Amino acid sequence: MKKVLIVEDDPMLSEIYQKKFEKNGNFEVIKASSGTEAQEKAKKEKPDLVLLDLVLPEMDGFDVLKEIRKDPSLNNVKVVPFSNLSQEDNLKKLEELGADGFIAKSEHTPQQLIDEVERILQENEKKTISKNISNVATKSDKFSADDQKRILIIEDEEVLAEVFGKKLEEVGFEVEKETTGADGSNLMTQKNFKLVIIDITLPDFSAKQIITDFKKQFPKATTKFVVLKSEADSERESAELKKMGVQGVVDKNRIEPDRFAAGVKKMLK
Repeated sequence: MKKVLIVEDDPMLSEIYQKKFEKNGNFEVIKASSGTEAQEKAKKEKPDLVLLDLVLPEMDGFDVLKEIRKDPSLNNVKVVPFSNLSQEDNLKKLEELGADGFIAKSEHTPQQLIDEVERILQENEKKTISKNISNVATKSDKFSADDQKRILIIEDEEVLAEVFGKKLEEVGFEVEKETTGADGSNLMTQKNFKLVIIDITLPDFSAKQIITDFKKQFPKATTKFVVLKSEADSERESAELKKMGVQGVVDKNRIEPDRFAAGVKKMLK
């Protein structure tokens, strides 16, 4: 689920947008009605995307964008101004300040607004993965002593990731966790992991896509993969993953964490 901060000082419009986003089912919505509040909530909530009106009390949208781009902790936050101020000079200024797009209010219905936000998020996630992978030319097929103990869990159910991660740490592994395919893929280009455990279906990318992209870019890497599935996931997809060489496809709702950790330890001996 993506987190969106809607910055809009018109309470009626803000309410309409919030209800529309929440009805879509893929978004958690936070609201701000002023520039100062927008800056504070962006820093506190770390949304995936800020939908930013430009005409605001206290601080206009241009200044909010400028302040967000100054904050290193918000580097991964996408900022998309939406306004009727669509003059060419404003668009040029927004681009220079680092906006990730622009949506004209008068030209988009609430549903079209959501469609455009989804498109921007998906496009930027693909660019992030492509950029991070292209910046890494090779990945070693040998592991250091530290790499042998390092496991990555890519799972959007944070409680499940926490439980499984804790059990793996108890049997001697170093565990890192990510909740999206984009962030997980990024981390896989930066560090060597002996094992990557991936949810079969993430909010942005499937396990199959992540593994396929990784193996294409790093054909010599000896990283192992285990995929977590649920009863709702198809057997056909599980079979395809096994043909790709994953070490296991595990029903995350049926296997006990202790048993899972013991199985991983045995696999990685």
